[in-house]
Amino acid sequence: MSSPRVQYGSSAAPFTPVVKTSSPVDASVHTISLVAGLHAITNNDEVRKLEQFAINAGIKTAMQNSIVTAPDGLTARPFLPDIDFIDSSNNAITKREWAQPWSGTYMNVSAGTATTIYQTGNLVRYDRKVYVFWGLTYTAVGNQRSTGIVDTASIVFRDGANNTIDIWNPQRLDTNDALYAYAPIIYPNTRVCKVDFVPKYAASGAFETIALMGAVIEPDGDNVQGARTPNL
Repeated sequence: MSSPRVQYGSSAAPFTPVVKTSSPVDASVHTISLVAGLHAITNNDEVRKLEQFAINAGIKTAMQNSIVTAPDGLTARPFLPDIDFIDSSNNAITKREWAQPWSGTYMNVSAGTATTIYQTGNLVRYDRKVYVFWGLTYTAVGNQRSTGIVDTASIVFRDGANNTIDIWNPQRLDTNDALYAYAPIIYPNTRVCKVDFVPKYAASGAFETIALMGAVIEPDGDNVQGARTPNL
C-alpha cells in the first residue's frame, strides 16, 4: 500500500523529481516517489498544468468514491472558508475572507505549537466533497512590499487521525506572490481534513491572511449551478 501522502493524491506526480545519491561510490541518478512542500513557479503554463492535474485527480477521486454517477455531474470551484471549513471547535466559520486565526489573533504563542485553523466535518458536508490543495498566496499586500509579512513558520496538513500528510513552509511568501506544491494534496470525501498553522515564536498578537489555493470537487448544484445554455 502506498504512503498516506501519495494516497491522497494520484499515482503520478506532476513531474518526476530526481536526486543524486550522496555515496561517492554510487553516483547514479535515482527517482523518488514524492517531494513534499512548496516551491515558487514563475511560468504560467506550469501553474496551469499543476492546477489541471490537481482538478483531474480530484475528479477521479470523486468518481472512484461514487459521489456522482458521471463526471458532468461535478463542479470544481475555489475554496470558500465559511462553506468548506469549520474551526478547531467544530463550529461554523462566519466570515468568507481568509484570516488565521479566523477571528482574533495568535495568542500565547510558543515555539513549535500548532494551532488548528481549518478542518472539515459534517457541518460542511465533507462527505460530498473532495478537497484539492495546490498552493498558497497572501491576500493583504501587493507585490511592492519591502518588509517581511509572514508570521507563520509552517502549515501542516493532517487527517482525522492526526497523520501528517504534508508540511508547507509559507515564509517564502515574503519574497513571492504565491507558492505551489510539488504534488497536490487531495482529501477524498471519506477523510477529514485538518489544516494546522504553526506561528513564529514572536507572532503573539499577529494574524495572517494566507489564502489556500485549490478546489472543491462537489456535485453540481450543491453550491454552484453554473450558467447553462440550451442545446442549439
